[in-house]
Amino acid sequence: MFDVEMMMRDYDKVNELAPDFTFSYFNKANILCTQKDFNSAISNYSKSIEIDHDFAEAYFNRGLTYLFIGEDTKGLADLSKAGELGIYKAYNLLQRFKK
Repeated sequence: MFDVEMMMRDYDKVNELAPDFTFSYFNKANILCTQKDFNSAISNYSKSIEIDHDFAEAYFNRGLTYLFIGEDTKGLADLSKAGELGIYKAYNLLQRFKK
């Protein structure tokens, strides 16, 4: 089993030492989702996107997280952006959601 607390401390340290390392925020957000801390996850996905406006996977995952917590408008917008940036499975999800 993974030591989530230790991983989170490690990501916090990476963020402190290299605040523009987008994957640190992205990976931290993924862990936060597994811990059901969706608002913190969204915040970390947003930080990833703030650093790299073309980070398709961050838009995709943030979109799914928004949908999961019922913020459909934001979630669909993020999935659309992820699709524009090359994650074509986002379009499949958008089509299913519209039905």
